[in-house]
Amino acid sequence: MPTVRFEKRFLLLAISVLEMLLFSGIIYGWTSLVYILEQEGYFSDSCDAATGNNSQQNHQIKCQAVTNTSTQDAQCYPECLEQDERLTQVFAISVVASQVASLFAGIGLDYLGLRFTRTCFSTLIATAALLLGFSTRGVSFKQ
Repeated sequence: MPTVRFEKRFLLLAISVLEMLLFSGIIYGWTSLVYILEQEGYFSDSCDAATGNNSQQNHQIKCQAVTNTSTQDAQCYPECLEQDERLTQVFAISVVASQVASLFAGIGLDYLGLRFTRTCFSTLIATAALLLGFSTRGVSFKQ
């Protein structure tokens, strides 16, 4: 069995750590991302703004807080339980998908090799991150 040089082993470790830092943030940073998605108005179309006077007052308070911390012409979107449920559903689906992808990554490692499997999965994750980055609140999965 040939020995692997220390530099090559260290490079492999450094690349693995870099991949984990870049690609695991969406799962571990979801709590912070939800706050931003709510401010941007993702899934706010499921909120019913006319559900009562109390929710109208809460909606206005949240709008003023968002407007004071950001630019004065920032748009304000309602926040509600349905929006939270949909964002939680997105998180649950992403966690399950990552676990299922781990199964295919293991099969790919056994049959296709490390380089091909890492390249494929890194490309898939980078594409998903780009799609998330270019998404808007107006583009919905329900057309």
